[in-house]
Parts: sequence; structure tokens; C-alpha cells
Amino acid sequence: MSGQQALTGSAEDARTWIRGSRLSGSEQALLLSFTRAFPELTFSRDDAATRQVIEEEISTRFPETLWRTRAVLAMVLPGERVRVSFQQGVHDEASGEPWYTLDLPGFAVYEDMAGVLEVWQLYPVTDLRDTGASTLFMTGRRPEIYEGNLEDLFTGQAVNQGGEEAWAELQRNYLTRMFDSYAHLLGEIRAVLHLQPNRRALHVRQP
Repeated sequence: MSGQQALTGSAEDARTWIRGSRLSGSEQALLLSFTRAFPELTFSRDDAATRQVIEEEISTRFPETLWRTRAVLAMVLPGERVRVSFQQGVHDEASGEPWYTLDLPGFAVYEDMAGVLEVWQLYPVTDLRDTGASTLFMTGRRPEIYEGNLEDLFTGQAVNQGGEEAWAELQRNYLTRMFDSYAHLLGEIRAVLHLQPNRRALHVRQP
């Protein structure tokens, strides 16, 4: 993507990016549904320079499947403090609503666990930053996104074993498959909470 191309735009701009992309028809449909659900918001996409800055800041090299999607559509309200909830998700007892971040925490947020996460190719793409009760991981094996509690995950014996059998144990006992892809994650956003200095603006998915 050329640095001369706009990286932010309206919902209609975002739909132009999506329709002009090489993403599959199903991925395009998910992203289009996201833009239609929040027509009042500003959307963004990432270019190579943005990717480099992000990966350096969070000390994480995400799988190419993530960047292939984010080059078309990355997030909403770029540069702002944003939380999102999904149409499916984990109930956060502390807040009553599972408000996930919409940044890429990567390994930087989990320095003590970064080595193990990298070995297992579990890349944090979003989390319940305020409580730590849930993290969503993209894997290096497939484009699916899994949910897990890091504290529970790192008490599992499989973490120290390695191999396909141990990976199967992690999936069976500590990880729950939530989304088929990053596009699916965006398409499942139910609400967007914009955290501003003196107020909170709630944007609920439009039918």
C-alpha cells in the first residue's frame, strides 16, 4: 500500500477500500457489515510504515494474515482510547460488560510471559485491559482467534511440554475458539465505547 493513500476515512471510504481489496468474499462481507453497523465513526487501515511502528512498539511480529486484513481495515477511531464489546464474548464480572481494547497489545503488555507466548505462537490482539480477565489471541498456526485467561493458561502443564499433543491440550482445556479470523472479530463488534477526557460516548451497532 502506498504511503500516499489515505489511512483514515468515513464508513463509505472504508467500504471502497474493502470492495477494492483482494480479501475473500466472506471476509469482505464481514468488514462491510462492520462499517454499516457504525456509519458515524471514522475507520482506519494500516500501511507498511504503520505496521513497522506498531510491531516495534509492542515487540511483536504478528502473522501475515493479520496484516493482510488490517491493510484493508484495521480499526475505528484511530488514535483514540476505545473499548469494544462483541456479540459473543466473556462476561466480565467487574464491569458487567466485556469491554475489550481495540489496540494490539502484543507481547509488550505481557513481558513476563512473552517468551512462552512466542514459542506457542499465541499473539495477543485484544484484551480486557482494565481487569485482565480475558485475552484474545491470534495463532501462528491458523487465522482463528482464541480466548483465554493468561493466569489459567500459564498454570497448565501443557505450557512446559511442547508438541502437537500439548497444543491440543491447550485448546481443549485453556483456550476457546472465538472467531474464524480478524475480519470475523471486527464483524462481531456489538458496541464501541469512546473514552474521552470528560465523557464516554457509546456507539451501539445499528441493524
